[in-house]
Amino acid sequence: MTGTVSRYTQSPIHPVDRPPLRRWGKLKYSCYCSLNGRDALTMRVICRVILGWVLLTPTTSVWAQGGGITAIRGATVLTSSDAGTIENGVVIMRGGKIADVRVSSGQAVPPMPGLNLIEAEGKYVTAGLIDAWSTLGLNPGGPIAPVATSRATDALNVYDRDAFADALRMGVTGVCVTPPAAGGFSGTAAFVRLKDLNDLAGNVTDDVCIVAQVGLGTKGPVSRLAELKALRDLLETAAAYRDALDEYDEKLEDYKKALKDGKTVKLTKDDDKEKEKKAAKKGEGRRGRGRRGRGRHPEHDHEHDHHGHTCVGIRCCDEITEDEFVEWLQSLGEKKEEGHVPGDDIGNEHVEYDPWADPDWASDEPEEKKDDAKDKKDGDKKDDDELKKPDKPAYDPVSEVLMRAIKREIPIRFEVHRPGDVLHVLKLIDTYYLDATVVGASGLLPVAENVADAKVGVIVGQVIGSAGGNDRSHLRDLNLQSAAASQHAEVSPLVLSSGRQGNGVGGQYLTQNAALAVSGGLSEDAAIRAITIEAARSCKMADEIGSLEKGKKADVVLWSGHPLAPDSVVEKVFVDGVEVYSREGGQ
Repeated sequence: MTGTVSRYTQSPIHPVDRPPLRRWGKLKYSCYCSLNGRDALTMRVICRVILGWVLLTPTTSVWAQGGGITAIRGATVLTSSDAGTIENGVVIMRGGKIADVRVSSGQAVPPMPGLNLIEAEGKYVTAGLIDAWSTLGLNPGGPIAPVATSRATDALNVYDRDAFADALRMGVTGVCVTPPAAGGFSGTAAFVRLKDLNDLAGNVTDDVCIVAQVGLGTKGPVSRLAELKALRDLLETAAAYRDALDEYDEKLEDYKKALKDGKTVKLTKDDDKEKEKKAAKKGEGRRGRGRRGRGRHPEHDHEHDHHGHTCVGIRCCDEITEDEFVEWLQSLGEKKEEGHVPGDDIGNEHVEYDPWADPDWASDEPEEKKDDAKDKKDGDKKDDDELKKPDKPAYDPVSEVLMRAIKREIPIRFEVHRPGDVLHVLKLIDTYYLDATVVGASGLLPVAENVADAKVGVIVGQVIGSAGGNDRSHLRDLNLQSAAASQHAEVSPLVLSSGRQGNGVGGQYLTQNAALAVSGGLSEDAAIRAITIEAARSCKMADEIGSLEKGKKADVVLWSGHPLAPDSVVEKVFVDGVEVYSREGGQ
């Protein structure tokens, strides 16, 4: 099928521009071939059913699917994919997706309902730009203490529509917002798609990556090494926490398996609450043998000292005889001390011998506790045969976040600038086998080969516009040739970004940064890829956005000229196939 734009998205059975009767002729011929040898009546019935379906199906039904079709024809298409650059190309969007990208035939297309055809001869088309490193929508107002559990989503000002609108007018359709901090792990970043400025919160992807900063400002080498050590200690703690959780999970599985096999469970202190309640209930109202209520007469259920000593026994000492007292002691199994006659001290003001001090019968512990001690002694022999539920490690919120990076479940970004600090970070990445990216990298030029050998990606952030009041002495090694050196060393992914600007400054400078990188030796194609597909890859979203390929989300930008040309402007922006910005009518 060649010719009009409509043929690119039509079924191979019947192209759209072919009239119904011609379609009917083709289908009728196919039916005669397929029904050869059958009776004519059956063939006529089947053909009439197919004819009715063809005649009742309007020629424009395909264009009306998914809210219509938008086609940009005649432009130079920078696909940011293996297809490269397509001169005189066509980009077709339908149902929020890219339906096709190919060379245009140049034939005229008749007006059709549901078709939005944009003639773009002499213009350029790219995928929506992605600012992979920005603080757009975040205005901390000063330095922030690093907290690994912080989330950029929580601090994102979704009502700062003017700042996001400025980025959208420059062709930016996605922004990775990173939490700012002065050093250490500062939390997790968020990805914002500029689909609807009135509902930015509904287009945010949380926890895109973990962010850390090393050696920012005027810190000396010792201070920077201390920061690196602090990062290493936190990662080491997270690794130990992960191992403890893995060990707990293994023991828990064994515990569950043993329960299924019918093994006896050894109750722990936490699991034995019900048993303790029952024992306490059983002992209610039972008089023990302590100093209060130990078998005394109700009238004497108290202690008094009217003879200079405490009265004991079942009666007051004024009412008991010496023989009764001796007999009472013997009944309790008292072993009399040698040379001492029990009862001699009765009536004396000072009593040297106190029968309550005897541990065998005067202890405050009830008999149940003695029985429990004996049972415990006997039960120690059975510990090996009984189960005990494993104890789960104490919850550590910081290690919970960093553990995901150690497991490579989430990437981690290290903002680092000085060449020496870059090398230290590379060792840290290799030690813990992190899915990491070096961000900033203003002094990358002398160590680009080392970064490439470590297979670590780079996000270069040029410095343009206001410094935002932040100390930027760490950028003294800035070199516009760093991106070109990274391309030559085959660093992947190589990303260009607006950088950590602050104060609402961000994506509107993305193309200028890319143009500066080209002036430093980076190729134009690599520069375009660095702000589209490579940026999407660094945010783990390359399967959805970042390039003009069939099946991806239709984030498309129409430019008046080459995107990196100083006089080029954005004419239209589409997000999910919906026009969200037009230079003619404003936003």
